[in-house]
Amino acid sequence: MKNSHSITYLNFHMCWSFYRRRQCELDEKDFIKLRLLFMHFGCSDIVIGYDPIKKDHVHIHFEMHPSRSITNLCSSIKCNFSKFLSDKYGDAWPGFSASYWCQSVSGYRISSVKKYLENQ
Repeated sequence: MKNSHSITYLNFHMCWSFYRRRQCELDEKDFIKLRLLFMHFGCSDIVIGYDPIKKDHVHIHFEMHPSRSITNLCSSIKCNFSKFLSDKYGDAWPGFSASYWCQSVSGYRISSVKKYLENQ
């Protein structure tokens, strides 16, 4: 019998900045690759935000099962995505900073975060 208080999915809002906040021009194909990486690692409901003015960080909203480690997920995706961008842009790719920001999101805030990211 399923516990009525069990959590089936958690929602997160994550932000990655580029190394030393350098600007980097990402295109739609890059965001498709990032979305596919999140899906490959078992995430769903993925929304990506990128400020076209500053161009120095990426916001991601996603949903994942609570049995997954957010640290391992972030490390795996950043590593794979960084390799993809390094191969594509060569020396123009500044890389990601080692740190990241992540916050769990629940209730009414989920729609607020998604709206914020979609309007960047």
